[in-house]
Amino acid sequence: MHLNIDRMTDNELIRGIRENSPAAWRELYKENYDKIRAKIAPMLVRTKDVTFDDLFDDAMLTLMDNVKDGKVVEGASTNLSGYLYTICWRMALRRETKSKRAEEAGKMQEPVEEEDTSVEPEEYAEAMAFLDRVFESIPPKCKSILKRFYWDKLPMSEIAAIHGLRNENSAKTTKNRCMDKFKEIAKAMLADDAKADEAVRRTVERNALRDLLEEIRKEKDGEWARAALEDKDKGK
Repeated sequence: MHLNIDRMTDNELIRGIRENSPAAWRELYKENYDKIRAKIAPMLVRTKDVTFDDLFDDAMLTLMDNVKDGKVVEGASTNLSGYLYTICWRMALRRETKSKRAEEAGKMQEPVEEEDTSVEPEEYAEAMAFLDRVFESIPPKCKSILKRFYWDKLPMSEIAAIHGLRNENSAKTTKNRCMDKFKEIAKAMLADDAKADEAVRRTVERNALRDLLEEIRKEKDGEWARAALEDKDKGK
């Protein structure tokens, strides 16, 4: 897949999201974080259980799910920034409502939406939160193998080389054992084998995206720190 290194179009970003492209996520983050924060952060002033960073990350996870579920597709009318903003707005409004500030929130102009921007139902969010905790409890080697398989989409031969396994078959066997370990811990939720693989894939992708967003945030903080130092030097 060829991506424009100067500035990706919305269609390129959607394809990048579908293919777990770090470059696509970095651009989407850097293009939208500050603009959305300026509009959404004021809605969270009185909420104590969530920060804007938490909400923005959850919105990015929801965007990934919607892209991979086919709710967001390439098209001439696609407005990915507006779509992401609407997800953030709905999440913030829900938080604000829970903080008994629904009346004030209702006075805000609701953004225009062109696609389905429904946020995760409570039951789904709770289920994924549980699977996230399960993923964190499995051995580091298993987490690494599953991430390289589902997120990086590496072939078994490369996974074997990275982890010092004998061959492709050995890597596949180890990966299957890791899957079994995951299912064993979450057996009540993953009793249906047909749905279990999909649930594990989503959990691994969500975990990998969280790590990537944290990495991007640290990079951005570093850029701000460097800019502040440069401004200070100029003022001397």
